Amino acid sequence: MRQAGWFAGVKGFMFGRPAGYSDTADFNFTDALSSALGDLDVPVLYDVDLGHVPPQLTFVNGALGKVAYENGRGSLEMAFV
Repeated sequence: MRQAGWFAGVKGFMFGRPAGYSDTADFNFTDALSSALGDLDVPVLYDVDLGHVPPQLTFVNGALGKVAYENGRGSLEMAFV
């Protein structure tokens, strides 16, 4: 996705809890995120309530949103146009 230009202008990433995933002894989810996204210098939120493992938020495809995160707590405000 990066090589196809999908990350151009990216402001950050949010990841939920992947279904069926478990850490290995010497490599975990945050290691993978750092390896893939660390040089982009944008916020990366993980363990967010979205994705395939409950509880998960529903996102409206194509909606604009504003994400805020501070001190371990976050919020998402969606705007429908």
